[in-house]
Amino acid sequence: MSIAADALQPSFVRGLFELRGRGQMFGLADAITTAPKSGFDLDFEDARRLIVVDFRETTHVTAIFGGDACRFASASFASISTVSSEIEDKRAVPWALIKLYYSAFYAGHSILRLLGQSCSYLEPSHVQHLRKLTVALGLEPKFTVDAGLYHFTVNGGQTGFALERATGRVGGAHEAFWKVFGAFIEEMTEQVLLGRLAPGEAREVFLKLDAWRSILQRHGAIASSSWLSAMRNEIQYKLTHKLWPPASLNKHARSALARIVKQWERDPMNLDLSHLSRSDLEQFVLACTFTVTLCRVLLARIAERSSAGPRSFASEPLVLCC
Repeated sequence: MSIAADALQPSFVRGLFELRGRGQMFGLADAITTAPKSGFDLDFEDARRLIVVDFRETTHVTAIFGGDACRFASASFASISTVSSEIEDKRAVPWALIKLYYSAFYAGHSILRLLGQSCSYLEPSHVQHLRKLTVALGLEPKFTVDAGLYHFTVNGGQTGFALERATGRVGGAHEAFWKVFGAFIEEMTEQVLLGRLAPGEAREVFLKLDAWRSILQRHGAIASSSWLSAMRNEIQYKLTHKLWPPASLNKHARSALARIVKQWERDPMNLDLSHLSRSDLEQFVLACTFTVTLCRVLLARIAERSSAGPRSFASEPLVLCC
């Protein structure tokens, strides 16, 4: 098992090792409208523009974070499963790389949820429900609660979460997500050195996570960590990197990219992220693949040590791994 899983395990949402079955397969924001019969406490922190939700017990919170992590991991593994073979095909390579990006995007969402955070979208129905509760409780927040992408963070007692509006430099949902994710990686990277690993192993994981974050921040994306999204836009909308007909990415280069993707079912610590001389496409494929394989080993750790055995919620997405 990977020492990356050893390093991040202390930050798991509590109770995931006991969570069994499919879990609640709905979006995290839906917890607002599908709360237990007891409902939840609602409050606002005006200074930080936070919406504070508290269900007063931990079981529900564990189920919704675990279930949503499972949902995104399944989407990630299903997306990446055919990418390596598609990259070998000169005609399929551009869409294969776009699929790889989305696999990493879904994996990043899953990782966030396993470790107690998320970027989730509040739909108008969620906002309407919150506004009704606000009136019923006589609350008067000094900021407007609108639909949009929010950064969820589980509270210390794990009985609920706080929501803060997530925004990117240009307002895009993907850029906003990667900005939150980059800050999250920085936080986790620092915690690794203070964790329970032996100093040598802690430093090894620290350097790997730091190299990963450096790729996310390439070409001026230091504040947003959104370089993968920028690369996806270049491939998908600007038709760059010589991938679309008449394509000039040769068979040798495509095979090199495919070999990287094939490592998604291995230990993420074995992926070499440190060679700055690699091309943008190689760095893009490396970072996407690393994100997916890190998600996989975290779920594998839960399934391996779960008291639920094969009925662990983590088992379902792992079935998609060969």
